[in-house]
Amino acid sequence: RELAACINIANIHIGNCSAPRHIAVAVDTPSFTILGSTSYSWTYPSEKHHHTHAKIPCQPCNLNACRYKTIDCLKNLHAEKVYSELFPLLKKYL
Repeated sequence: RELAACINIANIHIGNCSAPRHIAVAVDTPSFTILGSTSYSWTYPSEKHHHTHAKIPCQPCNLNACRYKTIDCLKNLHAEKVYSELFPLLKKYL
């Protein structure tokens, strides 16, 4: 409950697809999710919740370990791409 209370008063949640992200959706705190193997086929239908991913052929696989042992879904998600998508949201919500 303490985590939910903190996320509730936050300006934005930035993280991976995990419990804190789902709490952000539940308490209507804007979110930016960095996806690796996780599916992006269904995300909460709201302009407050955004995500980014590397857009490679094997993504999403929804596996806990990379079948190719490369984790390209994370290695090919460059900081410049994340920043270019995240910065406008930071300006909007901070």
